[in-house]
This record gives sequence, structure tokens and C-alpha cells, in this order.
Amino acid sequence: MNQISEPFGNELWERAYAQFETPAQEIRKFTRRLTKLGVTKWSRRAEIVELCCGRGNGLNALSQLGFTRLAGVDLSASLVAQYKGPATLYVCDCRQLPFDNQSKDIVIVQGGLHHLKNFPEDLEKTLSEAWRVLRDDGLCVVVEPWLTPFLSFVHAVCRNKIARRLIPKIDVFADYDRS
Repeated sequence: MNQISEPFGNELWERAYAQFETPAQEIRKFTRRLTKLGVTKWSRRAEIVELCCGRGNGLNALSQLGFTRLAGVDLSASLVAQYKGPATLYVCDCRQLPFDNQSKDIVIVQGGLHHLKNFPEDLEKTLSEAWRVLRDDGLCVVVEPWLTPFLSFVHAVCRNKIARRLIPKIDVFADYDRS
């Protein structure tokens, strides 16, 4: 499969990602989030693709919630290789999805779009691809962080050496934040 130049995903990010949450913690987080987003009302027969799926823990959460027609895409072959579950995963660029037009009921991205390097071009390409593969009555679910006062505070804490020594997650985030 052709791969466009890497918009996100590098060794530093993958190290931070692996150290920040365990798979079990991440699956619990995704399950809570999806429940708040109304997953209980979605058809269990829906064809779902998760963009920027990383290790696939969002897909594992969906599987545990009863969904069986799952696919995921991520640019990182090493993250995709860590996936253990029933979904079909693709190592590819989210700006060029390997799916037919109008072939998916739901497209989900949970915290991946903010890693795109070329805004707004990469975001436009990614969302255009999401809309291309969605059926006419499909659902696009996007969960992304934005610079809130809390996130500004987190960035400030990351610059504090004492906090970084006391709380390993802050140190991991701070390493990634400098990239």
C-alpha cells in the first residue's frame, strides 16, 4: 500500500504513547468515552473504521461493546503490530484510505488529528477521506483535545523539573511536548 509522507507518528511519540497508559487503561477510557457519545444506540451491525488507531485499543473497546465489523488505520507499523483483537488493521495514511466510497457506517478518530503536521491541508484531506468512505446516513465521530486552560496548565507543569521527577506520566508528556 502506498504511504504518503508521515504526517504524525515517530519514535518519540510512540515511546510516550506506550508509557502514558496501559492498554487496559486506554480501553477503559475509550469505553467510557464511547458510552458518553451514545454508542449504546449504534447498530451492532455497523461497519466502523477508526482513523489513527495506534495500538487498536479503541477498536478493542468497540469489540467489547459488541461491534464485530471493525477496521483501523494508522501510519505506524510498529503500533499496528501491537494490536491483538478481531478488527482488520491497515498501515496507511489517513489522507488516503484503502476503502471504497460509501463503504462505512461510522468513522471514528479519537485524539489523532492534532498530530497532523500541515494544517489545514492535512486536516482537510483526512476529513474529505472520512466523508468519502461514509455512507450517506453515516456518522463521523471526532474527539480531539484543544488548548483549554487545563491543557495550558499541563504544559506549564511539564516544564517543572520537580513535577517531572515525581510523576512519570508528566515526564513522558514533556518529552513528547518538546518535539
